Amino acid sequence: MQLPLEYRVQLPEAPAEPQRRPFPVIMLIAPVVVAVVMFSLTSSKHMLLFAALGPVLSTASWLETRRSSRRLIRRERARLERELREAKKHIDELHDVIRAERRRRHPLIPELLQGIRPARTVPDGRDSKLVWCVGTAATSSGITIEGAPGRHEALLELARHARFTSGCPITTSSAELVVVGEPVAARATVAALRVQGQAMGLSDDELDRRIRRVAGTNGCRTSGCAELHLDTPVLGFARLIDDDGERIVTPERASVAELARWRDIAGSVADSGSLLEQAAQFDLGTPNNRRGSLAAPLGVSSDGHVVVDLVADGPHAVIGGTTGSGKSELLITWIAGLAARHSPKEFVFLGLDFKGGATFDPLIELPHCAGVVTDLDGEDEAQRCAESLAAEIVRRERLLRAERRRDVDELTFPPPRLVVVVDEFQTLLTRHPRLQQLFADLGARGRSLGIHLILCTQRPHAAARDALMANCSIRVCLRVTANQESQAVIGTDDAASIPAAARGRAFIDVGNGPVEAQAPLCTPRNREEIAERWHDATACARLVHPALPTMVEGASVRDSSPAAYAIGDRPDEQWQGMIQFEPGLRAIVLGGSGSGKTTALRALAHAAANTGQDLIRMSTDPGTAWLQLRQLQAGASNHPRMLIIDDLDALGHRLDEARRHEFAESLAALLRSANDDLSVALTLQRPNAPWSNVLANCTTRLLLRSNTKQDYLLAGGDPALWNERAVPGRALLGSTHIHFLHESVWPEGTSEGITVSCHLANLRGDLAVVTRGSSIRSQLESCGWLVRELESPSQDDEARHTRCASRGVAVLGTPEQWIATGGALAASRTRAEILLDQVSAGEFRALLRGHEAPPPTNHRSQYILYRADDTYRLVEPSDVDKVGGGEHAGISHSARAAARLTTASTELRIRPARPRPKQSVEAMRA
Repeated sequence: MQLPLEYRVQLPEAPAEPQRRPFPVIMLIAPVVVAVVMFSLTSSKHMLLFAALGPVLSTASWLETRRSSRRLIRRERARLERELREAKKHIDELHDVIRAERRRRHPLIPELLQGIRPARTVPDGRDSKLVWCVGTAATSSGITIEGAPGRHEALLELARHARFTSGCPITTSSAELVVVGEPVAARATVAALRVQGQAMGLSDDELDRRIRRVAGTNGCRTSGCAELHLDTPVLGFARLIDDDGERIVTPERASVAELARWRDIAGSVADSGSLLEQAAQFDLGTPNNRRGSLAAPLGVSSDGHVVVDLVADGPHAVIGGTTGSGKSELLITWIAGLAARHSPKEFVFLGLDFKGGATFDPLIELPHCAGVVTDLDGEDEAQRCAESLAAEIVRRERLLRAERRRDVDELTFPPPRLVVVVDEFQTLLTRHPRLQQLFADLGARGRSLGIHLILCTQRPHAAARDALMANCSIRVCLRVTANQESQAVIGTDDAASIPAAARGRAFIDVGNGPVEAQAPLCTPRNREEIAERWHDATACARLVHPALPTMVEGASVRDSSPAAYAIGDRPDEQWQGMIQFEPGLRAIVLGGSGSGKTTALRALAHAAANTGQDLIRMSTDPGTAWLQLRQLQAGASNHPRMLIIDDLDALGHRLDEARRHEFAESLAALLRSANDDLSVALTLQRPNAPWSNVLANCTTRLLLRSNTKQDYLLAGGDPALWNERAVPGRALLGSTHIHFLHESVWPEGTSEGITVSCHLANLRGDLAVVTRGSSIRSQLESCGWLVRELESPSQDDEARHTRCASRGVAVLGTPEQWIATGGALAASRTRAEILLDQVSAGEFRALLRGHEAPPPTNHRSQYILYRADDTYRLVEPSDVDKVGGGEHAGISHSARAAARLTTASTELRIRPARPRPKQSVEAMRA
């Protein structure tokens, strides 16, 4: 038997043996030596008196040591005797507990007469083995001895006393038991064994076959048969011989008085056994419309049906029972009985299953079910349930306050009574200790609010606080393994004696003392009858909605909710529904990698498209994105639009630091100034600089799973709602949990807005080219431009190039050459567009003072076209091989255009660089 930790015994410490100290010779001699030395130095006879101190001090010290040793020995002996008495008393108490536990599992005659039944059943088969208690003996207690007894006889005796428990039942497993001995001696033993068989449900014929008495001293043991020999040399003992060997036991005997008493209670034992048959025929009852009652049959006792009313007998109930005792079946029977007698307008229930998730499955289809939460739904579901229960408490309090009533039964339109049923309450509190306060609050205020608790647990005294248990006036205890568990529920040890085979047997106490009853079993047919009884009734509202799904295809909800982009859940308001897109949305989706940011944008895009929005998806190219943002700032549209920016962090990394800050400020300005015709949705991983201003101007903040808790807090998340294991697509919208609809593609018609880029082959007209490279010259010539250097060539070259020019004249110069011309580049904007190649923002400001800086580019693959209307376009280089035979190769200008281009290029060449006039300090300040 495995004992709890508190049953271990600590042996007392052995008394300390005092050390024998020898006579202090040095103390005797030292004063004599000192006296002689002092006399030789001082010649004073008085110094010789010090010599007498040696014998006096040494003798006194020796006597004091002996006296202290004797006192220590007396004190240690007294301590040891006291601790031995206490340890022996503790060991005796443990022996009593061990003996009672073992005799409860294998009861002898005294226990059978007290109502304890064997925790074993009669197996099928004529030759099947049974467990018989043939007597008692001292067996190993299993108590752990802590501490070493050493060689101390009293400690050794105490350790031997702790290792063995006397009076424990000795059992044997056999199909047949033979008692060998004289008839007078064997008769009492056979009678005791027959009483055991009757307690197990054996008939007289079966007992006659299984228990035999043989006179004499020789038995006839065969395999599977046990023999009990009463002819031992020691009076009062017997030899048990079975397949396990030979053991010495004190045989079990039944006196005449004990047999008479057994005959008196045998009838009640039979009645108790017939409870199973009566309960199997139990009816779930008829509808009851009486207000202020939640009565239902809970079992059958020897006096008839046991009906429990949660309102009159309650308001709350606690059910205790070990594994396999039938707690879950009892819960189903109780709830089904309530559902059979009360309509969904009078009674609803909420199931909390923390023992695997299947307890309440048979009851989910009933219209009375307000929700089921299990331990398999995830760590957050218990918290959602708690928030919903707290919201229900507030709702009912408001109803009472509105009509100035104190009880729900006094309301004009009372809400249905809510029964919260918890299977394995201890497991729920172990995983979520914060719910203890909620259940304590429900226990104290539930009666007036119409909320009742049914708490089911294996260890009630460890699961619930005294304040909660005090409000559980209905006590039901099925079979338990320890007396203290039974006492914690019904105040007696009765439930500890329920046989293991009696599944569903319980003691029910509603304040008048425990009554033994057998709970009926609610069959599928019973549940079908209940569902048929209320098939016309309206199902109750969901108190706790199902957990948000991990994936919902957008196509499955578009027909009913075209503008929806997510499913929302507010447990504190008992609401679950679709989150709708609204025009003028300023949404920012924050989350780490793999959290579902792109999926969220696609869901928003589909919802916006279904409301008639034009979708503009910002390019991942920094220059294109820059121009898109400028065009959105400059131009207004007469049609609603939605700007989509996916992965703003990656776009920012493609810009230098100055451009990144400028882009962030421009985006924040757009968010501030745009009206409801423009909606914006963007994604971001970390709301750090320079995006903090963008975050501040977004009115809708959607928080997906972040890479770190710090990122989540920087995004403005509530620390209590941080969940590092959130599934992709799960987000927080304020305090609302949402899950984005899944869309695999972007909506049709998603574009990058107004065209901001083109190929070089698509351009026509004169160009003033500012470049630092040489590759652009071949690009221009292959596309058909007459390329001229800023320093004009000869007239023959001009005439030759003019004749072969098909697009116009392109004048090339470095930034320094164009700056040296003074204002020639700015003046040429009326006749030619400006093409910039590898020109920095500083050089551009020097070339065209006062004009907006050009967008960023990839210097190796993009040019910038500065147009006469002060707008920019990105120009992609053309494929030289394809351009030569392209559709624009044959386009030519008129001679007049060629002459005009030649003149323009000549003017640019011959215009001298004018020095800048010197200005005074006052003029510069002005």
